[in-house]
Amino acid sequence: MPRKVLSLEEVVTMLTLKEKGMSNKAIANLLGVTEGAVRYRLRRAENGQADGRCQKRAFAAEYDTEIRSWVRAQQQDPEAEADPQPHEIQVRALYDWLVSEHQYPASYRSVLRYVRKIFPKAKLRPFRRVEMPPGAQAQVDWFDAHVHLAGEGRCKLYGFIMTLSHSRKTAVVWRRGMNQLHWHAAHNEAFRRPGGVPAVVRIGNCRRLSLIWSPDSNSLDQRAPENHQQDVVTNSWPFTI
Repeated sequence: MPRKVLSLEEVVTMLTLKEKGMSNKAIANLLGVTEGAVRYRLRRAENGQADGRCQKRAFAAEYDTEIRSWVRAQQQDPEAEADPQPHEIQVRALYDWLVSEHQYPASYRSVLRYVRKIFPKAKLRPFRRVEMPPGAQAQVDWFDAHVHLAGEGRCKLYGFIMTLSHSRKTAVVWRRGMNQLHWHAAHNEAFRRPGGVPAVVRIGNCRRLSLIWSPDSNSLDQRAPENHQQDVVTNSWPFTI
């Protein structure tokens, strides 16, 4: 099995699944890692220690000047101020050059890891997508909407939204309130719709989404949001009544 670097989300999921009684083999199969990686992470967590491997100095760091000089020489515009992206660097050619010119004794992967570290990918967006295996995790949250109901007029409803972390599919359950009874009922209904319960459920911060019924379009329209974050969340959660 190829080596995989576990994200913080996956480590938290691993610890939670272990607390629920799942075996190391089952956790490894779910997260796509070896049983040894699971045992290592669990042992470090039990001792309250961080992953010591990330604190070690990379062997290729001893050749930092040579690596940077070679990369700069390979650029089409050597005077360019911006660093190249990792996919623009021919790491195999760099490794062969280090071996032939500087008798580099370590592996190709050590050079690859170091190049990726000192020339990170550019940030293309202000948020990151967390990739999780199917059934491993879901996020839940509340929002509210103002609607006109037949026989009741304008009233306030509360929407409970569950988003599956793997597929990004959502389930929205409408309730009259947000107390403990509504909380449990909304969870039960949300779990029923995809046909199962995820291993980990993450509870989000309660965000208030202000919506209003539009008689012209016979649908819910968004009110002017109080801030940009509210606008982003409203547009990323499609739902119907």
